[in-house]
Amino acid sequence: MREVGGIANPSLTECGGRRRKRTGFASAPYVWVLVTAALILGLCLVFVLFLATEPSRVYATLRNGGASTLEDLILTFTGGSNSFPSLPADTWVRVGVDVAGESSLEIDFTDSDGHRHVRDLDVYIEPGY
Repeated sequence: MREVGGIANPSLTECGGRRRKRTGFASAPYVWVLVTAALILGLCLVFVLFLATEPSRVYATLRNGGASTLEDLILTFTGGSNSFPSLPADTWVRVGVDVAGESSLEIDFTDSDGHRHVRDLDVYIEPGY
């Protein structure tokens, strides 16, 4: 322990005739480790909160209950559409629908006889609804 100005100061040591402050837990490398860890934890928290508050996604299930394959199937909604080259008989597909605003769904397909069909599905969806 070294006395400085009549007061004992245990944080100072003598090194080659110079006074040097001891390094401890709060030295520069440890501070950077703590700051980095705090930033990483903060970013993780922001990411988790983002996932928790992100609007839920709407899914549509398209099922072909007929005896023949549907061709050129298109599901249209505000802000986009999803298309499928074919949907075989007695099969289904689940697709995410990301609408840009208030929307309904429209399905468009060609049957096995080559006739084009367009149907407006009686639904109402909106983002985060």
